[in-house]
Amino acid sequence: MIVPCLDTDTALSGHYRSRQDDGLTLDLSATRPGNPTTPLSELQDLTGGVAHDLNNLLTVIIGASEALAEDLEAGSPSQDLALVSLRAAEHGAGLLRRLIAFARGETPQAETVDCAAALDSVAALTATILPEAITITAKPSAYPLFCQADQSELESALLNLCINARDATVGRGALSLGCEAVWMEGEAARAEGLTTGSYVAFSVTDTGLGMSPETLSRALEPYFTTKADRGGTGLGLSSAQGFARRLGGGLTIATRLGHGTTVRLYLPRIDLRPAARRAAPSLPPHAQRPQLVRTERP
Repeated sequence: MIVPCLDTDTALSGHYRSRQDDGLTLDLSATRPGNPTTPLSELQDLTGGVAHDLNNLLTVIIGASEALAEDLEAGSPSQDLALVSLRAAEHGAGLLRRLIAFARGETPQAETVDCAAALDSVAALTATILPEAITITAKPSAYPLFCQADQSELESALLNLCINARDATVGRGALSLGCEAVWMEGEAARAEGLTTGSYVAFSVTDTGLGMSPETLSRALEPYFTTKADRGGTGLGLSSAQGFARRLGGGLTIATRLGHGTTVRLYLPRIDLRPAARRAAPSLPPHAQRPQLVRTERP
């Protein structure tokens, strides 16, 4: 466990240590002489060191996965698993870039994301961690959808939602992933903190236990979890909501106890097609559009 070293007056001393089970500690980072530091800058230094070590590990994993995939029979189940491992490692490399950006005090750069490709990637990763009794389907939009985001962060947020859905599904069940274009306006948009406009709505639906009104009222609180005995941190939903809001989007939960849950993550949509070819979902307010899914309470 990483812990800050404290001086006798409980102020941060500028050193971080790794506490081992046997009680020994290892100094991981120290204040540079003559350089005034803050707890944030020290945390950034520590993050940079951890990111360096993770980069070395991921380099080995990605290289080994690529070599394994090339050696295995094309299209075989074994090669498919090797490719999933490769995608997961590449996803980890994307998250690592976020750590490095934080260590440098930089803001992660958004990129143009193909929403269908992101959905397929998350579905493939999720399929490897589902028990056989739970099926998964991905239903991307019938036409191309794009948004601006850090793709690794988007996929991480969606993967968190999928893991929550898996954990809420006991015995046989199904997960369904989707994305569609929606137009948000008026009271429905204001209720979710959204401005009028076109959004991509990613959805993760499960046939699991659903939430009670009490659980639903706290579901987006950081560190609130119903899975503490199974290693839950309570950060999946709250971090996904924070990610969406940072990009001008939002997150909603529709659930009913005993009837499953649908979580929708909204991100502003960008349209890369020529204006003459734009489809109805891009048209302003009175074009036909799906309605916002409201939260259901039993």
